[in-house]
This record gives sequence, structure tokens and C-alpha cells, in this order.
Amino acid sequence: MTGTLPLDEMDRKLLRLLATDGRRSYADLARDTGLSTSAVHQRVRRLEQRGAVRGYAARIDPVTAGLPLSAFISIQPIDPAAPDDAPQRLRHLSAIEACHSVAGRRATSCRCGWRDRLSSNSCCRTSGPQPGSPPGRPWS
Repeated sequence: MTGTLPLDEMDRKLLRLLATDGRRSYADLARDTGLSTSAVHQRVRRLEQRGAVRGYAARIDPVTAGLPLSAFISIQPIDPAAPDDAPQRLRHLSAIEACHSVAGRRATSCRCGWRDRLSSNSCCRTSGPQPGSPPGRPWS
């Protein structure tokens, strides 16, 4: 359930602490906010239910994970009037870590990670150009 009730200063402080380290214990959050552990647990649960906290994720070090090369790739649609379905069409490419529709001439921006330049070139060849693209026009 997503709510639009305003957040108070304590909710915002909890969100800042969780954004820094989503694995913090309720006891640590209680110590840093001056609330009881029970009060922190109730507030965090309420923030989750309202949609202010959408989930928890690990931040992976790309070098340690074997993906030291990263890049942002912008994609310009062939037909700007066509639906922006690039994120769905590119979902099968494991190198794409995130793909977003954005405003402007280039309608999609993707963050990618690779082992090396050879694998980045392979990914770009796999993903484009698409059938029907104008000759001589790079797919970027």
C-alpha cells in the first residue's frame, strides 16, 4: 500500500540512515534516533507499507564482481513517435544493469558493466542496429 501522508522529521532521519546502510539493526537505528527499538521497528514497517522504503539491495563492487568496465549508453529511437519499448527489448542483455526512459532526443539511457572492451563490443553488436534502421546511421 502506497500512501502520500507527509513524513515527519524522524521518518526522514530513519530514511537517511537506511539509505546509508539498509542492513542496520533496529537497535542501531534506535540508538541513532533516540527512539526505542520497538518504535523504530513500527516506523520502519510503516515506511515500507507506505512505499517510502521500496526494498533493500546490496551495492556490488563492480571490480570485485569482475565487471570493471562500465558505461552509460544513450539510445535514440528510429521513430520518435513509436512507443519507448527499448528497456523491454534489451532486458535479455546481462550487461545492462539498469535501463531508464528519459526525456529528450535520446529516449533511453542504460548503465552497463563488462569484463573488458571485447565483451562491451560484443554486447553492442548483439543489441543493435535494429531491422529497419537507416543505413549508415550508428545505433548508439
